[in-house]
Amino acid sequence: MKKSKLTKAILSALVIASVFALNPIEASAEWIKIDDDEGVCWKYSEGDSYATGWKLIDGNWYYFDEYGLMCTGRNIGNYYVNIQGVWTRLDYLANNDKFNEFLNRLYEIEKNDLAANQKANTTCEITIYTSDFAKQYDTLLNDIYNYLKEVMPEKDFEKLQNEEIEWINKKETAINNDLERHKGGSMCAFIPGSDTIYYTHDRIYELLKYIK
Repeated sequence: MKKSKLTKAILSALVIASVFALNPIEASAEWIKIDDDEGVCWKYSEGDSYATGWKLIDGNWYYFDEYGLMCTGRNIGNYYVNIQGVWTRLDYLANNDKFNEFLNRLYEIEKNDLAANQKANTTCEITIYTSDFAKQYDTLLNDIYNYLKEVMPEKDFEKLQNEEIEWINKKETAINNDLERHKGGSMCAFIPGSDTIYYTHDRIYELLKYIK
């Protein structure tokens, strides 16, 4: 793997690499990575064949097309798999336009994030990419949080507020630790954005669960 590809895999906290952290190829020999000019794709080996259709893997549902390629960032019938290929279990709500609006915004950011991630190769490009999408995810997170502040009962929101403070502290600690770990290296330019993408993306999904 070229150095630029390796760097992108490290920084791509919310794209495919983060999903397979729990399923390392070396350990399971089941996830098969395909890296071509169009980007990175994944297959799931089942002996002499590849999985197709829906497949439950380590507690997550994935969908593989007729060629065995994992689908990402698209609707499969009435269900949606995110850019990590995972069925989010957050499907559109018939009677909640606000929830659907937030979900649409999240899916659009995810789709653009994946495309931008695959195009960013140099340290400069990666830094610009991570900074841009860190801001986009952060804006969406704040919009969801402020909406919940308006609609949640006061006591419930106080609990959520405490959780949010803990989450912020966890995120900032992770960023500082990563900066210290790579002190003086070129990765320090994009670590803040990369870590923000990773933690904020996951936190958005958690906050969406609070919307009834």
